Amino acid sequence: MARGEIHIQLNVDFADDPKVRALARYGRDARSIRDLYVQMLCYAKRNLSDGHVPTEQLGILTYPDSPARSKRDADRLVEVGLIKAVDGGWYVPAYLKRNKSRAQVQAAVEDKADRTARAATVGNHRRWHERRGKLDLEGCVHCRDAIARRDRWAIAASDSLGSGSDRTETETETQSQTEPQTGLDSSPKNPPPPNPPSPAGDAAPAEAQAARRDALVAEVLRVRPEWQASSIHRVLNDPKLASTVWPQLERALLAVAADPSTQGPGRVLYDGPWWSQQPPPQQPSPRCGQCSPARRLEDADGRDLGPCPTCHPGRRR
Repeated sequence: MARGEIHIQLNVDFADDPKVRALARYGRDARSIRDLYVQMLCYAKRNLSDGHVPTEQLGILTYPDSPARSKRDADRLVEVGLIKAVDGGWYVPAYLKRNKSRAQVQAAVEDKADRTARAATVGNHRRWHERRGKLDLEGCVHCRDAIARRDRWAIAASDSLGSGSDRTETETETQSQTEPQTGLDSSPKNPPPPNPPSPAGDAAPAEAQAARRDALVAEVLRVRPEWQASSIHRVLNDPKLASTVWPQLERALLAVAADPSTQGPGRVLYDGPWWSQQPPPQQPSPRCGQCSPARRLEDADGRDLGPCPTCHPGRRR
């Protein structure tokens, strides 16, 4: 097939179709009528009209016949059921049985163009994104596909999801140079929760979890106002953070935010000193003045009556 040629689908037994054989009633004119039908098929395919042939095309399809004879041949095609008369012309019902519609052809062209474009850019994607662990979700379809497939390198670079900016790419590159990793799929030794899900013993409802997550995001933004709330939420939803209780995640993320060398919240996905943060020591409450210096109650004879219910650390709420 030569490039640029268009072909119609026509059964080799076309002449034996009952409707075509019915044209024999018109004697010698049957051949010219059958030719008109084939010309209508060609017009529909060439113009992607889905089988519609406008009235003004009839004279072109039947040249050099007169307009009167052309109209008569079209009417005879209608009589045997090969075409239908419609507003503004005729319709060939059998066309779409063996030929693609305009929508199908356009979809195929777009699909081919998309596949060609993807093939042309996959080399740059592998060089500049996959090998460097950088994501460009706004400009690279391959990065979006990698996230949908949950490729390991894409998950490792999830701290740059949705930005595609130079700042985020610099952040990822800085992390790869300064943080020890065993591979693109390395995970923290102490991974915290994604949503974060309720740890053992924590029966907080979904509303309460959402509220405390929003509160943590707000606290992080107070420390690093240049960060985006959406980026922090993505880190909290990362599947690698699936087992650490909420207080540990809270302390780690705030420690990462307080570190001046941190470029983005995604740093918390990696192992580091932020996972060894200890809760701040509790400050003793003021003494109530009714108990001993050890915050225990005594009777008049100095016998110990137990911890003070007002100010003993073990009784505080």
